[in-house]
Amino acid sequence: LRGQLKGAPPIKKLSATLTQIAGAEKTLSTAQHSDETAEKVRDTAARKLETVQTTERQAWSQYEEARGTVTKLDPPTRSEGDLLSSWEALTGWTLDAIKNAEVELDEAGRAEEVAKEKESELFRELADNLRTAGVKLRTGEDPFEAAQRAKADAEVRVKNLNEQARMAKKARKDLKLFETQERTGRALARLLGAREFEGWLMGRALRALVNGASGTLKELSSGAYSLTVDARNEFAVVDHMNADELRTAKSLSGGETFLAALSLALALSDHVAELGARGGSRLDALFLDEGFGALDPDTLDVVATTLEELGARGRTIGLVTHVRELAERMPVRFEVRKEGNVSSVTKSVA
Repeated sequence: LRGQLKGAPPIKKLSATLTQIAGAEKTLSTAQHSDETAEKVRDTAARKLETVQTTERQAWSQYEEARGTVTKLDPPTRSEGDLLSSWEALTGWTLDAIKNAEVELDEAGRAEEVAKEKESELFRELADNLRTAGVKLRTGEDPFEAAQRAKADAEVRVKNLNEQARMAKKARKDLKLFETQERTGRALARLLGAREFEGWLMGRALRALVNGASGTLKELSSGAYSLTVDARNEFAVVDHMNADELRTAKSLSGGETFLAALSLALALSDHVAELGARGGSRLDALFLDEGFGALDPDTLDVVATTLEELGARGRTIGLVTHVRELAERMPVRFEVRKEGNVSSVTKSVA
C-alpha cells in the first residue's frame, strides 16, 4: 500500500481535490438538470412556436377566404407580414360596409314595400281590365296567368279571324269578279238589244265620221275650228281661236256651217269608199250643191284646192254653183244658160 501510495499527493490536498470534485459533480448534476429543463422548455417553446405559426397560417388563410367572399366589393388590400393590421383593416371596412348595406337594405325594404303595393295595384287593375274584356278569372288564378291564357286564346281567335278574313277577301274578290261579269252581261244584253245596239253602232259611226271630218274642217278654217260630238251625240265645234271653247254647231255662220258640212260630206265619202274596198257599196262620185257663195275669197280658194286634190286622187266631184271664180277652176264644166223658157247646157274643158 505504501509502495502504491509512493509519490501520491498529501491527504489534505486529496481531500480538497475530492471536495472540489464532489462540488464539480454536484454543479455538473445541477447543470445537467438545468440543461434537461432548458431542453424541455425549448421543446415546449418550439412546439408552441409551431402551433402559433400554424395558427397564423390558418388565420391568414381565413383572412384570404373572408376577403375572397367580398372581392367584388373592392375590399382593402392585405398588409404583407402584418396579420393584425390586415384583419383590422378588413374588419373596419366590413363594419362600414355593413352599415352602408343596412342603410341600403332599409331603403330596399321600403322600395320593396312600395313595389309590392304597386304590384298589388297593377294586379287589381289587370284583373279589372280582364273582367272588362270579358275574361273570367278562375278561382285563385293569378291575373297575370289569366292574361297569358287570354292572350293565347286571343292569338288562336286572331289566327282563325285572319283565315276567315282571307277567305272573305277571296270571296269579295270572286264576288267583285262575278258582279263585273254580271254588269258586263247586262250591258251586253242591253247594248245588243234592237234599240241600244243600233244606237251604239250609230254613235260609233258618228264619232268615226266626226274624227275624219275634224281634220278637214281645221284645214278649211285655217285652224279656227275642229269638229266633235257632245254627250247627246250632237255636232259641236271646238273654237281654237277662243281658248278651245266648245260650241254648238248651230252657232256657226253660214259660211262656217258650209265648211263643216263639206268636211262631213268628204269624210262620209271616204268611209263609204272604205266600205266599198271591203266588198260593200261603192261611192265614186260626190255632188256638192251650192253654199259656196257664203265663203270669202281666201276660204273659197282653200275649198277649191281641197276639191282639186280629191279629184286628183281619182274621185269624181260635181259642184253645183253660181260662183264663177270657183267654176272656172274646175277642169270640166257644164254651164247652164236660160233664154226665155229654154235652157241650154254647154260643156267646157279647161
